[in-house]
Amino acid sequence: MTKSFPSLLFILLAAFAAAESHAAVLASYPFDSSSRASTDTNPFSTATPITDGAGLTSGSVFDTTRGNPTPSLAIVSTQVDSSTAAGAVTANDYISFTLTPNAGLVLNLTGFSFDYANYTNDGTFAAEGFAVRSSADGFTANLDTPVVATAASAGAFATDAFSLSGASFQNISSTIEFRIYFADAANDADRGALIDNIGVAGNAA
Repeated sequence: MTKSFPSLLFILLAAFAAAESHAAVLASYPFDSSSRASTDTNPFSTATPITDGAGLTSGSVFDTTRGNPTPSLAIVSTQVDSSTAAGAVTANDYISFTLTPNAGLVLNLTGFSFDYANYTNDGTFAAEGFAVRSSADGFTANLDTPVVATAASAGAFATDAFSLSGASFQNISSTIEFRIYFADAANDADRGALIDNIGVAGNAA
């Protein structure tokens, strides 16, 4: 099934970027056909495919049975070394992508969005944490309050959507990297985190 772009990110796009030059979805990762490439069609910038941080030693994998809708990207619990966002940063437990404006243009970002959940293969769900940081400050601060797929959520997807209207995300003339970090205390091969429909809205001018 071909996925529609997250509705909350469309709301962000309309709210923050409707009047701007070349307002667009700058990056979109629905993982259709188990692809890590961005499906955006914006001609004024380049979004790179999703890559894994060094801490995910076995790498993230496509989950073709779970998603919002399927497939999604899965990170098994045994690869995640910390139960906190700060520990995940130290351990390099993340996935990432970059955005680069075309020569002579700058990016003005407006919103970031992704869907998240936990999964289990043995009937018991673990809490899975997600935090987003960027190279704008050297990956020092979370861009939004970290979110958690709790055991009670039992595999149901939720959406985290937040503004990127701050000065650090305006007039970007070179490459910026975004990382989504994973925190988990379970260390269980039958449990882990799921992520889907990652997107960034903004404009190039």
